Amino acid sequence: MLVSSVAAGNRIMAFGFAETEEHPDAGVLSPSLRATEDPEGVRVSGVTRTGGLGQEMDVLVTTVMAPRWDETGEEPVLMLVPAESEGLTVGGSGRHGERATLDGVLLPPDLLLRDSSPDGQLDVALTTGFLWLQQLTTGSCLGAASGLVERVLLDDRVPESDRIGLLVETEGAMSAAEGVARRIDDSSLDESALAHALYVRYHVQDCLARVVPRAVELLNGLGSTAPEEVDLFTGCVDGLALHPPARSRMTGALAAHLAGGPLTLT
Repeated sequence: MLVSSVAAGNRIMAFGFAETEEHPDAGVLSPSLRATEDPEGVRVSGVTRTGGLGQEMDVLVTTVMAPRWDETGEEPVLMLVPAESEGLTVGGSGRHGERATLDGVLLPPDLLLRDSSPDGQLDVALTTGFLWLQQLTTGSCLGAASGLVERVLLDDRVPESDRIGLLVETEGAMSAAEGVARRIDDSSLDESALAHALYVRYHVQDCLARVVPRAVELLNGLGSTAPEEVDLFTGCVDGLALHPPARSRMTGALAAHLAGGPLTLT
């Protein structure tokens, strides 16, 4: 019902995987948030960061270490936390976004997505979820960058070499992202598709790191676009580098996957 209301009500979901500011060893599947058993579900406590949209969100999506059903230890579990939950507070900011504090937040079982595989490997549900996360964040940030580039293209005071140069880089990145979208449409929701989405996401990050500063420089120099609009687009683009998993943490995992091993998230 919660997920349906998000789709039908055009609600905002924020992702709370950015924990490394408080917990450097934390990862997507090794969160610092902890859950304890409760007769009505689990109670979650700890601190994470939203990576953006913390104040505007309707639902917080993140992972938590929860007791296994067979009581043999803990496992990473994806959870959905309604923003109005008692014990959830959001405040402050930092390089990784707003600080979200959970103090004994009660979650019923149906807001927890279990069945992750051991040793950081991904089951079908988590593979699909993280594939969609990469594609949506990549597409959103690329769309914001395209908004900046479009404004440069429409200004004939900008030299053609600058306009075409920005267009070539942006369209190339867009074509790569569309390739991932086609794999999703073909229902190729496996580890190979997730790896493909990660390659493209990191490529797009590099592309936008070149395109956006140049577009901002040209737009500010000409005064053809309001500074507030430029700042808004730029802020949206910056969010891509903050979304998990970070490239630095995935280098070894992707190398192992290319050598024939399973894909793990760290």
